[in-house]
Amino acid sequence: MYLLNLSFDVTDTDGRFQDYSETSSGNNVLTHSKVWLQLFNSSGIPTDPTLPTPPSTDPCNPFSPWTPDNLASGQQWKALAQDGSILLSKANPGHIGVRIVTNSPEITVVEIAAVFGREPRAYQPYSSPFTLNRGSSLLVCCVFVTTNIAANSGSAWYLDLGPIANAPAASSVSLSHHYDFTVAASVNNGSYTFGHDPEMDVTC
Repeated sequence: MYLLNLSFDVTDTDGRFQDYSETSSGNNVLTHSKVWLQLFNSSGIPTDPTLPTPPSTDPCNPFSPWTPDNLASGQQWKALAQDGSILLSKANPGHIGVRIVTNSPEITVVEIAAVFGREPRAYQPYSSPFTLNRGSSLLVCCVFVTTNIAANSGSAWYLDLGPIANAPAASSVSLSHHYDFTVAASVNNGSYTFGHDPEMDVTC
């Protein structure tokens, strides 16, 4: 599993999530903003959380009641890179998620949106590496939107984008597919809004 971690502070009036440099003190990577994280098990192998039985009905988190803050024994998040672009392989990337966190205690609900698109004049056929229904190869999913949701752990909110489904074929002359996407948060019913535009490259 890969996680884009973003932090906001309602005292910021520029509409931007906090920069990495503003939140990079301490060893807990979940307190750092604009950073890509990867989940590892106790053996140091990249992993996904375990899907619950019976299946979760949470549309934002198929692993519920698991959250990024509620790890199994021995699991840990490791920082990969500061925001910007991340290169992912379809071979075994696991689920991709977005976590929004704040140190502002008055926040009660957050709505999250993630919107994908391809670059102008791009050669790739897809506008998003994800699909609807987590298994269909026919319906590309470009837009992920939550309703106003309460924090799933402390002052943190999680949105699962699913596993990567669309990627270059192994024989493709294209080295990777490049996706621009925007993550936005509407806080306390639109009292505050924040946005960020990282990038995602996907290889076969």
